[in-house]
Amino acid sequence: MNMNLRTFRAVAAALLLPAVGCGITTPDLDAEGTVRFANVEGGCWGIESGGTVYEPINLPESMRIDGLAVVYEAERTTDLASVCQIGPIIRLLRITTAPD
Repeated sequence: MNMNLRTFRAVAAALLLPAVGCGITTPDLDAEGTVRFANVEGGCWGIESGGTVYEPINLPESMRIDGLAVVYEAERTTDLASVCQIGPIIRLLRITTAPD
């Protein structure tokens, strides 16, 4: 098959473009959990939910209460690391206190 360079580039771009950015986030989490303080590396905050402790990178100061029940929506990230290493890192999209 004889393909000129312009056609080759167009085909390559069409095949590779959907892969750009893959692996940065995983499907959103929409769950209830409990805020937990871990006495690691000077103190780390997490959210325990469904048997897993997640490490939110943007937990508001007002929610940093050990034992606080919360409802949250978040996305998991794979492009960050943490000194705490208490669980998968998440970015909170929404968080509120859980209803009684």
